[in-house]
Amino acid sequence: MKFSIPFNGQPDLLEKLNKQKATEIYGKLTQDFLGGGRASCINPYVSKKKLFSCVKGAHKFGLTFNYLLNASCLGNKEWVRSSQSTLRKLLDWLARIEVDTITVTSPYLAELIKKCYPFKITASSIAQIHSIAQAKMWEELGVDEIALSQIDVNRNFPLLRELRKNVKCKIKLLVNEDCLFHC
Repeated sequence: MKFSIPFNGQPDLLEKLNKQKATEIYGKLTQDFLGGGRASCINPYVSKKKLFSCVKGAHKFGLTFNYLLNASCLGNKEWVRSSQSTLRKLLDWLARIEVDTITVTSPYLAELIKKCYPFKITASSIAQIHSIAQAKMWEELGVDEIALSQIDVNRNFPLLRELRKNVKCKIKLLVNEDCLFHC
């Protein structure tokens, strides 16, 4: 078992990690063009400079960095030419600073990133993947990893076994999601 650790904006986080257990740091800018799974007002402050430093630090310690572009809704920005240009500028910058993985909720983003960028792609748990058919669809889009729905899959061991038999990509479980409804 390996762990993916959220970047909380603290510069000393990387020094304090158990590098044998962790494989990845994930996070995002406090605000970016698309947003993410949590409101910017509750995210720690992460500037471009701080994110760049974390990506470099993660690599120094043999860890990868996963950038979150996992907003539950893109507001149809992906279909507007000027928005596509802004999105590409963000992705170009993430490639320049050598981010390793991008987590997405949008099949459109998965296809775009797979076609045009060197990143690995994770399908976000926010995409609510909870069946073999959904997992196969994302795998066919080219994702390298699927973060399964934490609401109805994490403890469904028969389904987890079937998913493992039926998809070749990696499977990720969120084990300590603290904002589950009625948890």
